[in-house]
Amino acid sequence: MLRSMTQHAGVFQRLYSTAASKAAPAYFVNRTQNNGLPVYTEFKNGRTNESTVIRRIDGNADALLKDLQATLFKDAPENFAVIRPRSNTIHIKGIYMNEVKEWLISKGY
Repeated sequence: MLRSMTQHAGVFQRLYSTAASKAAPAYFVNRTQNNGLPVYTEFKNGRTNESTVIRRIDGNADALLKDLQATLFKDAPENFAVIRPRSNTIHIKGIYMNEVKEWLISKGY
């Protein structure tokens, strides 16, 4: 984000570029220590409950889920994913690890 300082009546004001502020999303997905995307598959109950987990979300996980629903999971039902607010993770029913990773890479993460 580009910043510059201007002086107005003896007080400095910060000016932010409008292009950078419009493009900044409300969330960020941090990479792991080995520079990988934090998208994992999780199996429970004798492999009968399969899910995809997105971890290391900074910011609004609900906005990330809405973006996923608008682009990648257009035909999915409303309860296809759950946000765990304590850990700020998203759990998606089914195995979609490769699709979610490709979508995150296309978004620039």
